[in-house]
Amino acid sequence: MNETIVKRPPWRVTFDGSFWHHPAGARSGQVLPLEKTFFWADRTWYLPAAYLCGQGLVLDLCTEAEPEAVRSFLDKWGPKEHRLTSLELTLIQAEHPLHMDLSPSLTVNGKIIGYPGGMGVGWYPHWDRNDREAQWLLEHYGLDPDKGWSIHRYCFPWATKRRPRRLSSLTLTLTPYPVPLPGPQFTVEGPGQQVSFVHPVTGQTHTLTVEEYEPQGEGDGQEDNGMIYPTRYVTLTYRLDPDLSQEAVILQDRAEGDKPYPKEPDPMAPQASCSVALFTLPEEPGLHAAASSLYFQPPKEVQWQMLLREKLHNDVTIPLL
Repeated sequence: MNETIVKRPPWRVTFDGSFWHHPAGARSGQVLPLEKTFFWADRTWYLPAAYLCGQGLVLDLCTEAEPEAVRSFLDKWGPKEHRLTSLELTLIQAEHPLHMDLSPSLTVNGKIIGYPGGMGVGWYPHWDRNDREAQWLLEHYGLDPDKGWSIHRYCFPWATKRRPRRLSSLTLTLTPYPVPLPGPQFTVEGPGQQVSFVHPVTGQTHTLTVEEYEPQGEGDGQEDNGMIYPTRYVTLTYRLDPDLSQEAVILQDRAEGDKPYPKEPDPMAPQASCSVALFTLPEEPGLHAAASSLYFQPPKEVQWQMLLREKLHNDVTIPLL
């Protein structure tokens, strides 16, 4: 069988385009070679170039990963017999050797520019599912295909009405977001129950005390737009000693719950996704709350998974000029 050979398109960078596709009439940016390599957050980072466009500055940032780390991750989280649950997808974030949620900001001539948007691609060494356009990026920047790569493009609009005539200073600051780390798994029997755990980062021992644990919802389901949705769930309120902020701790039902189904089933229709319970967070200081997944019948037992969101690395600032 003859395979169609697609030739790599000419390299150009525009402010509103993607890596290889650009709006009609968009002007290419002026390349500013950087060739900067630095080590941060247990990873090697590479800044090959920036591009000066009329609307702003475009910056490409590459993250390197050793092939052993990528292979270990793929062996654990690669194609599975079952669809990954929302909890598994959340836990992947902390283990992915090429993933890191961060907020970049650029300081141009003393003016800070926030990050409004961008894009990214990944490269997995010796893997037959890599994207062709990712391979083209590696070839353009001369990156080692035997290593893993995450390549992100950030687009920063100028802080002034027009492009600066001269760049006297240019620095990049990377601010990582907190990542979810697995805490204890437990079931709840009722109010007063306590669960002790050690924080995976601080090493401090905390105690969770159940305040209220109640079933919610009624009926066998609720119809909406021809679909029947589950309505039963369980709410849990609790306190922590020592306390943690509302943003730092999450309790999640390890089960996906029951899926909605069509009132008049169509065997050709795609399967509906699971539904989500919405509830009001308590306003009382120190009181935390969580809700289980949704079910058609009250769950006999809920297996709770605690997630502790923690910022694992300090910000870093890289002088570019």
